[in-house]
Amino acid sequence: MRESVKESLEELKAEIANLDDGDSDSQDKLNALVKDLEIEIDSREQDVFDDFMDPLKDSVSNFETSHPKITSIINNIMSTLSGIGI
Repeated sequence: MRESVKESLEELKAEIANLDDGDSDSQDKLNALVKDLEIEIDSREQDVFDDFMDPLKDSVSNFETSHPKITSIINNIMSTLSGIGI
């Protein structure tokens, strides 16, 4: 499942790269979140994963209307993490 999360993060990075240049604030926030998630996934510490679920949920709320593809990928990541007990 960890590989599934990493694949979803790669897909998310590609979608973030496709955001309009005028949306650099969103790009920066999402890129920082992805970077932090990649580091924490590699560390495999359960309590650290818990710290990232709220920011992921916030990202979904913020991008639901304007970026449906990004929202779908983030939902997939959250679902996968939840499925493995994180």
